Amino acid sequence: MDFDTVIPGHGPVITKSQLAESRARMVTIQERVRALVREKKSEKEISDTLVKEFNWGFGPSAGNIPGMMLEFR
Repeated sequence: MDFDTVIPGHGPVITKSQLAESRARMVTIQERVRALVREKKSEKEISDTLVKEFNWGFGPSAGNIPGMMLEFR
């Protein structure tokens, strides 16, 4: 058995280092959204920023933005 791989809840099998990178990316996105909410940016502004800076926030993930805004208020 290979203990250097992880089976995430969605997607392909990844390595532990890939999991750490993915988690770090999500933490960075979370911190960015928190800052934008504190700056009282609109949902559209936040979405546009996430797409521009992280290529994230469109498609299925777009539905997460309103919830993230509420959580970070």
